[in-house]
Amino acid sequence: MEKMKWTRPETTGEMFEANEYVAACITGLIQCAYPGDGQTNGQIDKFDDYNGKKSGYWTDNKGMLHGLCGYDAKISFSEDTGSGFEYIGDKIQRNRPIYSIKNYSPAVGTYYNVTWNSDDGDNHSGTYSHTGRLKITNIDSNHPNHS
Repeated sequence: MEKMKWTRPETTGEMFEANEYVAACITGLIQCAYPGDGQTNGQIDKFDDYNGKKSGYWTDNKGMLHGLCGYDAKISFSEDTGSGFEYIGDKIQRNRPIYSIKNYSPAVGTYYNVTWNSDDGDNHSGTYSHTGRLKITNIDSNHPNHS
């Protein structure tokens, strides 16, 4: 039987270095194109003429329930997943996630006919589907996946 030789214990450390693309955090404003009770109800080519009125609840021609739309919602989301959260004031609304954001490019600018889904975490009334406008105001590559 061979005798085992004692060796001094060692530790090694390695610096983490990403070896693949990491998504940036995108911030901006998102606005649903379908106001509920306004004069632009159902007109997807108008985004700002909401007359300052709150929307009501209604069901669109695809049977999807719509709620209070028509006002800019400040958002922060991940470029890769197209998911993030709305803000009310400066407070993030983690119980109201936005996800599956589509039809935009990861660059500062305004994009129309953007689609996304959201969940009502307050009343648990279900998943909402939206069409509207996304205005990207900042792309932060220094804080990836921060959204």
